[in-house]
Amino acid sequence: MLLIGGTASVVGEQSLHQGDMTAQFEETLRNISALVARSRHQVDDQEGVLGRIVDLRAYVTNSEVARFVRSQLAVCCPNARRVEVARSRVCRPELLVEIEGVAEIG
Repeated sequence: MLLIGGTASVVGEQSLHQGDMTAQFEETLRNISALVARSRHQVDDQEGVLGRIVDLRAYVTNSEVARFVRSQLAVCCPNARRVEVARSRVCRPELLVEIEGVAEIG
């Protein structure tokens, strides 16, 4: 199992895609996908890698983002047995979504 701590639309030290919910979500998934792929010592095949996610919790700043994130996670992470979306502050004030979860890597 791989525990994925709060991951967001951050590359290096820079927050990306301020104000763009879709782009922030996609960047966050790229980051998660890269983490899972690296833990398995394989090339990052985002679609296959995200299928290894079994548990997700997303923190979002408002209900519009919550609806979007919930619907997209159902499509992008089809094997997630539990998906929680909670309104909360996220790791940086300029970001709209932060996601944590668990992946089966074995």
